[in-house]
Amino acid sequence: MKILFMILVINKLILLSNCSNKWSAKFIKKAARITDQSWKIYSAPGSQFSKFWCLNKCRDNIYCAYVEHGNAKCIFYSEYAKDSLISSNDAYLYEKISYKIEIQKCSQSDNYWSLSQKKCLSCLSGFTKYAGWPYACYQLLSGKYRFASAKLECQNKGTSLITPKSRRELDFIEETFGISGIWVYSSVSSATEVYKWSDGMRVGGFMPGQPSHSAGNMATLSEPFLGVLEGGLNDYPPMMHLKNGIIGISSKNLFIK
Repeated sequence: MKILFMILVINKLILLSNCSNKWSAKFIKKAARITDQSWKIYSAPGSQFSKFWCLNKCRDNIYCAYVEHGNAKCIFYSEYAKDSLISSNDAYLYEKISYKIEIQKCSQSDNYWSLSQKKCLSCLSGFTKYAGWPYACYQLLSGKYRFASAKLECQNKGTSLITPKSRRELDFIEETFGISGIWVYSSVSSATEVYKWSDGMRVGGFMPGQPSHSAGNMATLSEPFLGVLEGGLNDYPPMMHLKNGIIGISSKNLFIK
């Protein structure tokens, strides 16, 4: 399907809007590059696509915060790549400074908007959609759970532990449920391994000093699992019981390729 969109360039500011006015975004051009490539979330041969095609694809990806186009590549990075941003005289980066997603209002209260399929889907029985993040449905379980038992409980319900991939999602969890001690769906098997989500995207949003793996000992792994603590992520040992488990269901792949 052919993509039609309007472009307005003002100095280093680039505005994008498609002809249906359902999406809009602002990008700013910076003389900078990202040194840590582990924050990459999408890559395509840039020689096949224009710069504006690349920016348009980033606009449609809720987790894309930075775009690199040039040298035969189009690369997206998550918002957590900000700390590895450095000035450069021979490279340019486009930062998405604002965006708006116009979603179809689902007629049923128990329907959520799928970002990957661009349509309303039904929540599982017993799950709730919230206005703060209408792209998934959630269920809060009472009681205390270890990571393994919380993960199994989710699987038995046909879903998984939450995967908050952005600051906005972490804030939503904190503001909506107002609790700490919530398992998330990510773990590692060694102290040198980087935490990732199931789709390969690197985990960000840690509390200061995290992940510590074992009371600050980065050489030893005794805290391989992650949970939400006061709006950020913290690592925990296998025997830890967290007070609550939140189960989230959403599209597993939010990247539009």
